[in-house]
Amino acid sequence: MQHVLDIRSLHVTFHTGGGDIPAVRGVNLHVAKGECLGVVGESGSGKSVTFLSVLRLLGPTGKIETGQVDFLGRDLTRMKPAQLRQVRGGRIAMVFQDPMSSLNPLLPVGDQVGEMLWAHDKRLSKADRDARVLELLRMVRIPEAEKRLRGYPHEFSGGMRQRVMIAMALACKPDLLIADEPTTALDVSIQHQILKLLRALQAEMGTGIVFITHDLGVIAQLCSRVIVMYGGLVMEEAPIAELFASPLHPYTQGLLASIPSIRQDKARRLCPIPGSPPDMSRPPAGCPFAPRCPHVRVICTERQAPCLVFSGGARRCACWLHSPDAPADDNPFYGLAQGGERP
Repeated sequence: MQHVLDIRSLHVTFHTGGGDIPAVRGVNLHVAKGECLGVVGESGSGKSVTFLSVLRLLGPTGKIETGQVDFLGRDLTRMKPAQLRQVRGGRIAMVFQDPMSSLNPLLPVGDQVGEMLWAHDKRLSKADRDARVLELLRMVRIPEAEKRLRGYPHEFSGGMRQRVMIAMALACKPDLLIADEPTTALDVSIQHQILKLLRALQAEMGTGIVFITHDLGVIAQLCSRVIVMYGGLVMEEAPIAELFASPLHPYTQGLLASIPSIRQDKARRLCPIPGSPPDMSRPPAGCPFAPRCPHVRVICTERQAPCLVFSGGARRCACWLHSPDAPADDNPFYGLAQGGERP
């Protein structure tokens, strides 16, 4: 299957006044044409930075140190700014988490969607552009689209503003849509509508989707494959059904164990992951999850982080428990994640 996006050995560092922060530390992943890839992890895991790097939207302090970002065979890290502007919005579009801060409060939403079309095709007449804007607003199921063209963002609900953002993203029929937690600020009913809309649009247009979130329940509804990130690394990759049925990495197991279920015994308490995510200004030498892992071993802290290796079929896992290179006589740090001492 053709890959729309192929990221290889990506390292991203933020050079700040307080020191260097390696936010992404060797990420490898791909997105196939027409698939929906879910990317999950706690805040600070590197999931958003990975895909902001694709469009080089890292700000003045962020820098891609090494790695390749191939989009349909072209390395985006080597593109000149003028070339990259044609890719942004035109071939790769992004939907951000907070639509209110992403929309200009001083311009009608119709003008903002039309501006996206004008930026990438100045040959379009105003009449054709207006007709396309109306078509896009109808496509994302905005009621009475003709009347809402001249409306301002503050006149729209949160769900409707997010639909406008999706319309802008789809204006130029991109090959890849990156959705960065687009449903986090929405209530459950609106969230369901947005997910249903994305599924329908993907079926209609064949666009590849990357859906970034911390909510595994949302991933289960929308995605066919999922990548779990932690500490700037990919911890696990699997088809969605296999990940939920038998998670391999202790971090993934912890995420799933902390999800409440209507079928569970009400007297049984949820099982949270102990501890906190790592301080990326001083990243741990070994596996970043080692201080919180119930299965931590000596090798987890004394060697470099384990490589992402195939664990059967399309599954990959970065854990010494599943690595063929782990020594057989390695001893565990008994209870280290629960506050115990090293033997």
